[in-house]
Amino acid sequence: MECENVTTQLFVMDADSPDTMSGYSSIMNSPANASREDYILNFDYLYSSGTITREQYDAITPYEIKMRQFNNELIVLQQTRDTYEL
Repeated sequence: MECENVTTQLFVMDADSPDTMSGYSSIMNSPANASREDYILNFDYLYSSGTITREQYDAITPYEIKMRQFNNELIVLQQTRDTYEL
């Protein structure tokens, strides 16, 4: 398999959704999205093919957890800022 055929980071655009308060649906709000970013990471192929080590592969989950914590803090700060802008 050529390396240009391997996807490790997939960005997912927000979708219009009349069922949400904001008017759009985003993977950033999904509990299944470990990092709460607008992209999905997947290094399974690279690990299974031996391109990355177990140590590198195991570092992905802690990174996603830290990113989720960071993004949750940003949401709180944004909400606080928004209350002051009113």
